[in-house]
Amino acid sequence: MKPKKIKSIILQGYLHDANFGDILSGYLFYKRCQNAGFQKIDFFQFRNLGIGDFFRKQTGYTVKKSLLSCLKSDAFVIISGGSFWNDKRNPHDALVRFARFIFPALIYQLRHKPVYILGVGGGPVDTLWLRKKMIKVINKSKIVTFRDDSTKKIFDDYGVKKETVVTADTMLTIRKEMLDPFEESEKLNKIAEGRKKILLHLPDGVNENSCVADKILPGLIQFLCEHKEYLLVISNDNKRELGEEEKYQNERIRILLKDAALNFYEYKYHDSWQMCSLINEMDCVITLKLHVGVVSCALGKSVVSFPVHREKTDNFYRMINQSERCINMRKLEKEMVYGQLCRFINQPVFISEELRTEAEKNLAALDQIIEK
Repeated sequence: MKPKKIKSIILQGYLHDANFGDILSGYLFYKRCQNAGFQKIDFFQFRNLGIGDFFRKQTGYTVKKSLLSCLKSDAFVIISGGSFWNDKRNPHDALVRFARFIFPALIYQLRHKPVYILGVGGGPVDTLWLRKKMIKVINKSKIVTFRDDSTKKIFDDYGVKKETVVTADTMLTIRKEMLDPFEESEKLNKIAEGRKKILLHLPDGVNENSCVADKILPGLIQFLCEHKEYLLVISNDNKRELGEEEKYQNERIRILLKDAALNFYEYKYHDSWQMCSLINEMDCVITLKLHVGVVSCALGKSVVSFPVHREKTDNFYRMINQSERCINMRKLEKEMVYGQLCRFINQPVFISEELRTEAEKNLAALDQIIEK
């Protein structure tokens, strides 16, 4: 029997909050679906497991759907993000990952409708029942592309039999030509007065911001005091209400900078593409987060990374042959930050066209889906 032509599609990722990388991913896949010509393009919606208000504002997507109607499209696509991992110390996380990704995928497959997994990352899945369900979904999916070889190896070792393809991070498809001018460029340049610019991207979480204050700032302050030709810019990608301890740690960063007599420019995050435009104004980016670093590399900036997440950020810098730019936070000593800045401040990252082509395959799979 000739397979049914796919006209409607449901996309699912981490689109419930304002996370920079996840919002960009959703936007890129959504626009590619529009360009591919799907008649109906929707997002999975079920309480806080689907899309949030920030993503709706970014894309202008206003459709409201019930869970039942979400399960009636012709195909289900899990888009780029760190979807396929789990920490057994957090039982709630296993349930949420199952409900967000695996449950709808299983329903689609039970109804003999295709599932596609495009450009996702993963790590150890410590919860055994969730691991088995993930393997089942992967084995029955039509196309599976992983963003790094580490993810592929993990699931191959778990017993995945499906032929999966290693591509690259979808964010590497972003180029300078895609960006609008930075909305605060005139104001920023007036304050910079011809100086070069370093972005310190502040993370989410109490522990993460404490690490910035205690481990990163001493070396960064030393560097800035010795190199007056640089202006510090700070920003984040957080739109939620902060708890009291997180507010304290966040403010402590600003106080430490002011105590060192360093003036800085602060950008209030409200748009993921304008954050890309801000990054494009920078000479160097310091970040704990994966996709701020990925976009910075895609835009040819100097990057130093101090991640707190296990493996996924290390995997990216290893893939682009820039492992020395990335020091995991648990191994980081104060003096290392100063050394990393001195070493890499004038060494922008170059992403090859070959690697960008690999990243493009995650989006190009959508063209294959609609042609079937």
